[in-house]
Amino acid sequence: MFLAVLALSSIFSALGALMAFIIFHNEYGKHLTLKKRVFWISLKAAAATFLFFTILILVIALIFRGFQG
Repeated sequence: MFLAVLALSSIFSALGALMAFIIFHNEYGKHLTLKKRVFWISLKAAAATFLFFTILILVIALIFRGFQG
């Protein structure tokens, strides 16, 4: 069960990270002239989003696991 939650969290966290990258890249691209810096800022935002959602989903899974038994 926990491995299934881990697999699903990886999929949805990666999707969220991809969306964060696209949004950050689009918005910062309008305001900054250095494209290399825009890429790295967007990549950091995507990594933070991936980490946040993965941890959040795993913590929620552990909490609900405690309610089952």
